[in-house]
Amino acid sequence: MKISDDKIQSREVLSWQGLHLLHFQTSSCSQKVRTLLNELNLDWTPHSINLIKKENATPWFLGVNPRGVVPVLIDNGDVHVESNDILKYLDEHYAQPNHSYFFDNDTSLAMQAQSLLALEGQHHLNLRLLTIVFGPLKMKDEKAVKKFEENGNPDQERSTDIAWWASKIKQGITEQDITDACAEYFNSFTHLNEILSNAEWLVGNKISIVDIAWFTDLQRLNALGYPLKNHPHLFKYYTKLSTRPAFKADNHKVGSRFGKLLFSVFKTVNGLFGKRIANYLPSASIMSSNIRGSNDKAS
Repeated sequence: MKISDDKIQSREVLSWQGLHLLHFQTSSCSQKVRTLLNELNLDWTPHSINLIKKENATPWFLGVNPRGVVPVLIDNGDVHVESNDILKYLDEHYAQPNHSYFFDNDTSLAMQAQSLLALEGQHHLNLRLLTIVFGPLKMKDEKAVKKFEENGNPDQERSTDIAWWASKIKQGITEQDITDACAEYFNSFTHLNEILSNAEWLVGNKISIVDIAWFTDLQRLNALGYPLKNHPHLFKYYTKLSTRPAFKADNHKVGSRFGKLLFSVFKTVNGLFGKRIANYLPSASIMSSNIRGSNDKAS
C-alpha cells in the first residue's frame, strides 16, 4: 500500500533516493521484507526504528507512516507500508523477467498466492498475543498507548491497534485468547503441511513471496516453543528455508542473534514452569485460569 504524498508530514523522506527500509531487527514483519530484499540482491539503506523505545510512536515516524508500524519501504520518495503489500510491490517491480516471486503471469497461481498471503496476514494479532504470553514482548501500559494515540494524525488502522491494546490492558489476556490463537495457527499449519506433502513450495515450482511471508511465522512460533515437528512436511520445509543464504544472512545479524538468545531463554523458563504452547493446541487439555496482562505474567 502506497501512502499518498499529501499524508506524509515528515516531508524529508519524499526526497530520499534509492531503496530505504524503516524496520526493527526482531520484528517478524520487518524480517519478511529484509529477506526478500536480500533474495533479490537489491541495494538498500536500513533505518532502525526501535520498538522497545517506542520510536514508532514519535511524531517523526507517525509523520512517515500514520499507522505507526514497521516496516516502511521508501522507494525514491514513494512510501509503502504493510509488509505483505511491500513484498508484492518489490516482486512486481524488482524481480527479474520470468523470475517473479509472485507468479503474476499465471492467474491460478496468483490466486493461490493471494489466498495464502491473506491467510498469513490474518495471524498478525495471534503472533503478537503469543509473543506476549510465551516470549519477551511486553504489554503496553496506558501511558504508551495514550502517546501512540495522541502523536500523529488520526488513522483508522492505528485506532484499531490502539483499541486492541486498550482492551488487553483492561481485560488481560485470557486462557481462551491463547487457546484460540494456538488453534488458528494449528489449523493453518495443518493446511500448509497438506500442501507440502505433495509439493516443494507453497505455490508453484519455485520459492515465492508466500514462502518468505510464512517463514517468519514459522520461525517465531518455533522460537516460542510450538512443536513444528507435529507437522513433518512443514518442519522439513522450514528447515530447508533456514539454510538459504538470504535467510541465514538476516539471522546472523547481531540483533537477530540476540533475539534468538532471548527467545531461547523465555522458552526454557516457560518449560520449567510447564507453560507451553503445546498445552493449548486442539488435542491438549486446557487450563481454566485467566492470565492477566501484567508485565510479569504477560512475558
